[in-house]
Amino acid sequence: MDSGDELPLDQGFFDLGLTSLRLSEIRARLEAELDLDIDATVLFSRPTVDQLVSHLADRLSTPSADQKASHVR
Repeated sequence: MDSGDELPLDQGFFDLGLTSLRLSEIRARLEAELDLDIDATVLFSRPTVDQLVSHLADRLSTPSADQKASHVR
């Protein structure tokens, strides 16, 4: 895939030609951009863009334990 190609949202990451190393790089970038800890297994258990986006949207819309604790103080 070229950088200008449209990404199929329902196709698996490995089917798109991504490697484990590239998925690790993507995970690190998502963590930095979203300020969110993402378990290494997430990109394997949610192996399409659609599934990953849905998971991350849920995580971002649900306050973490740290965020809940800061509101209690």
